[in-house]
Amino acid sequence: MTLSVRREGRPVILPSPLGIRTERSDLTTGWVPELTRYARARNVDVLLWFHWQRLDTQQERDTQFTLITGWGVKGVKIDFMESDSQARYQWYDQALADTARHRLMVNFHGSTIPHGLARTWPHLLTMEAVHGAEQLPQPTDNPVHPFARNVVGSMDYTPVSLEVGPRQRRFAAIAGPSRAGPAATSRCRSHR
Repeated sequence: MTLSVRREGRPVILPSPLGIRTERSDLTTGWVPELTRYARARNVDVLLWFHWQRLDTQQERDTQFTLITGWGVKGVKIDFMESDSQARYQWYDQALADTARHRLMVNFHGSTIPHGLARTWPHLLTMEAVHGAEQLPQPTDNPVHPFARNVVGSMDYTPVSLEVGPRQRRFAAIAGPSRAGPAATSRCRSHR
């Protein structure tokens, strides 16, 4: 196993003994096939993160989804749509049709609030539409979201992050403000 897989594989070890079947991680590098094999051996499924613009066209979606399903990936976390335009809603439907065809689960992160898409597309797990760990919320806000935001549909919320980096940075991200950028962090979330 490579150094990168050893480091990113640590979160995969956690869900397995707890009976958690899915671990989501922001991974798009060349060692994903090895990590997927490592996770599958521990009964953990992998969902890969994509910026929506990497899946903007039919050709991009066909290429990426064929590749990752060949690796054994079970779903995608698509991020930064940040628009309620008619064109973006058409893209949502196209992306959901393509993920259904490839039998991939979908988590829309950085998306609009749910508007009933999961009724047509049952493989749609969540639509974020709530500020999570990226906004460094106060822990007292965590209990509010299930009662306020989940009224309109399931959400992807990140109350816990497993940080990669010096120990003081990891705890700073949990305890208070931190400006560690996406290149310095690996956000992993587990769901039972």
